[in-house]
Amino acid sequence: MMPPLLLVDPDRNFRQALAIALRLDGYTVETASTVDEALGIVARAPVRGCAADCQLPDVDRLFAQLETSAVPAVAVSNHPEFLNEVTKRHPFLSTLEKPFHPGELTARLSSQGGRVSP
Repeated sequence: MMPPLLLVDPDRNFRQALAIALRLDGYTVETASTVDEALGIVARAPVRGCAADCQLPDVDRLFAQLETSAVPAVAVSNHPEFLNEVTKRHPFLSTLEKPFHPGELTARLSSQGGRVSP
C-alpha cells in the first residue's frame, strides 16, 4: 500500500471534501487540522505528499520538516498574498489558490518528483 497524501487545513468542510474526492480517485488520505497533528502523522509513518493551508499557525515548522524529508508539498490558501509570502520562505513549495480541483493538487505534487499516482 502506498503512503497516504496528507491534507492539513483548519476548515473541516474543505478538508473532508478534498479527502473524499481524492479517495474516490483511488488515493489513500490522512487529514489533520493543526500543524502539531500533521507533524505527529509525519513522525509515525511516511507520507507521499502534503497540502497545507499556509495560514495555519506555525506552518513553517511543517514545511521545514517536509523539505528535510524530501516530501512534495503544496501550500494552499484563499489569499494569493499569503502564498507569495510562504514561497519566499520555502522556495521548494508549489502553491494553489483555493478553490481548486483535486487533480490540480496531485499534478502539483507529481511535478515535484513525488510518486503521487493512486
